[in-house]
Amino acid sequence: LRQLDETQTNFQQLLGDKVKQRTMELHLDSSVLHNIHEAVAVANCSGDLIKTNPQFETLLGQANIEADNAWTILRKILPDLSIDETQCTLLEKGFSRYEADIKIAQRTHHYFVDVFCVNDEQLEQRFISLLLTDVTELKITQQHLQKMANFDTVTQLPNRHFFQTHLQQAIDNHAIRQFSLFYIDLDNFKWINDTLGHSSGDQFLRQIAKLLEQTFINDDHILVSRLGGDEFAILVESGDDNSLVHIADQILKSCKEINDINHYSKSVGCSIG
Repeated sequence: LRQLDETQTNFQQLLGDKVKQRTMELHLDSSVLHNIHEAVAVANCSGDLIKTNPQFETLLGQANIEADNAWTILRKILPDLSIDETQCTLLEKGFSRYEADIKIAQRTHHYFVDVFCVNDEQLEQRFISLLLTDVTELKITQQHLQKMANFDTVTQLPNRHFFQTHLQQAIDNHAIRQFSLFYIDLDNFKWINDTLGHSSGDQFLRQIAKLLEQTFINDDHILVSRLGGDEFAILVESGDDNSLVHIADQILKSCKEINDINHYSKSVGCSIG
C-alpha cells in the first residue's frame, strides 16, 4: 500500500508538472499570437473563423471589412483570387502566398498574404491559417532603390543603366524594324560649372531635362535619358526621316529656349549625333 501510495504521489506530481508545462506553453503561444505585428487568423476548411489575434481584428476594422469567413475575407482583399485554385494549391503544397494592396485611412498599404494548410494528425480535421504581413515600408525602400538604380538623381531622367537596358531590348526586339538614336552633348557646359558653379550647372541640366521630357512626354516610342555629365540620349523606336529631322530641331530649340531664359553671357548649345 505504501508503494502504491508513493507511486500515485509521484504520478500526480509528474502529471501536475506536465499540466503546468503545457499550460505555460499554451500561455506562451497565446502571448506570441497576441503580440506579434502580423495579423493572424485560423479557420476551418469551410472558412469559418475559429481564432484571430487583435492585429487581425484591427486590420479588418481599419480596412472596413465585415466578414467572419476566411474565404470571404480573401475575396475582398484579393478580388481576382480564385478560391478553387487556392484550395488546390493548399492541398498540393500546403502553402500559398499572395500580395495585396489594402486601403487604410486614405493610405494604401502593401501586404503579403500567406495562406497555410494546418494538417496535424492529432487534430480531428484540417484547418487553414491566414498570415498578413505589412510590407509597405519594405516596398517603398525597394522602389526607392530601384529608382536610384535606374534614374538620374539630378534630372530624374532615366540614367545610363536604364537606357542601355532599353537599347538592348530594342536591338533584340524583332518587332521593331528600325530605331534611331540621338546622342546629345552640350557645348560650353563646362563654362557654366567653372564660371557660375556646379549648382548653376545642375539647374541648367534640370531645365534641359524638363524641357526635353515635356516635348516628348506624349510619345511612348521616345525615351529621353541622361547618360552622365552633359551627355543625353534620345531613343526613337519609330518615325521616318522627316519626323527625325523634326525631333532634332526640337532638341536644338530646347537648348536655345534655356539660353534665352537664363541670359548667359556665353551661349550654351548642343551637338547631336
